Amino acid sequence: MTPDVAKSDWALARELGIRITVHVGMRMTGVHVHHVEMLSGLGLLGPDTTYIHCTDSTDGELDLIAQTGGSVSVSPYVEMLMGHGYPTNRQAARAWRAPIA
Repeated sequence: MTPDVAKSDWALARELGIRITVHVGMRMTGVHVHHVEMLSGLGLLGPDTTYIHCTDSTDGELDLIAQTGGSVSVSPYVEMLMGHGYPTNRQAARAWRAPIA
């Protein structure tokens, strides 16, 4: 997705008042891409967005999501099965200062 397409998609979703769901931070190769930082640089983070997986997201990226009111969806079984990396349960709980069961 190009920056212009992302901006256009986010703007349309917000205009229509619908939630935005985006897959980020999944590494299936040795390449690390900081999706959340890129979206933040475009001014797209917000409370209307759910970020899926985040297995390769940095603590700083999880902090950005928390600070902008976004949410993270963690799917441990799928993430391990597909080789996305270790689930971010603990890191996400730290970013939101939530108790870890």
